Amino acid sequence: ERSGAARPYTFSAATDYRVALLTVSIVLAHHRRRHSGFAGGLLDPCCGSGTLLVAARAAGLVAVGCDRSRAAVNGTAHNLDHAAALLDASLRPSLVLHHDCIADGSLPREATRDVGIVVANLPWDRQVRIPHARHLEQMIASLSSQLPRATFCFMSAAPLCERVLAAARLSVVRSERVASRCTVSVCVGAALGDRQPAAASTAAVD
Repeated sequence: ERSGAARPYTFSAATDYRVALLTVSIVLAHHRRRHSGFAGGLLDPCCGSGTLLVAARAAGLVAVGCDRSRAAVNGTAHNLDHAAALLDASLRPSLVLHHDCIADGSLPREATRDVGIVVANLPWDRQVRIPHARHLEQMIASLSSQLPRATFCFMSAAPLCERVLAAARLSVVRSERVASRCTVSVCVGAALGDRQPAAASTAAVD
């Protein structure tokens, strides 16, 4: 866990590394069941300090991140370099892009190449007053339309709103509490039709 616990760049709302590792393992296991073991890359459209990207690389995935903040992009790049120095030298590559997925829903081509998983820790609750929060629903719908076969995973303090899921044509296939104030919701395109009962949580990190 040293690769993510002692990051050069962080901030008060950064995702806990243990929670990031658990989240990536949950969505990766479901995605591999759906796609016969193939994972592809993982995209975090609002990568912040890059904790989820470090966890993705630790799991052997190509990690792709976008953020509207230039400071976050630079900080994430430092964190990924720091992790690479501590983890196995055979790590898959990573890419961090300065791109606002909330204001501009169209992803750069390099952000969609071979991406099979989308994971995001979005500001639904205590940060919902930020000016761009009202555009999060449109961003999720846009990502779903651009990556229709991807497995999505959203981290939130409260269950996802059915209206948001319906607009994005996503269905929750697994919902699990991974920390005292964090629920992970694994979603797939509604057209794929593999809705399952939500799993009870036994893996919380407190």
